Amino acid sequence: MTADVPTSPLAQTEAQTDPVPSGPVTSNPWKPVWQLSKPSTWTLTLATGTGTVVRTLTGTSTAAAVRASWDGYRQDGTRVNGNYTWTLTAGPRDGPRART
Repeated sequence: MTADVPTSPLAQTEAQTDPVPSGPVTSNPWKPVWQLSKPSTWTLTLATGTGTVVRTLTGTSTAAAVRASWDGYRQDGTRVNGNYTWTLTAGPRDGPRART
């Protein structure tokens, strides 16, 4: 007999998202880390201040940490100038997605 035990929701426990001084470059990329409550699949969307998406990174974590790396370039290989925003969307590997 097995018990019906609901899965626990995904939660963020810590984040290290400090910007790179003078902006990210290939030799010194932005390397944010988010600690979540369990392994996940994730999408990191980077956008200009006006909301135009410039890069989308995806991954799967086998542990609770989400680690990404961005070199400051758009999907098309051109350099991003100015400020940008990010949105991390993560989903537990055993349930629905959540946005942090």
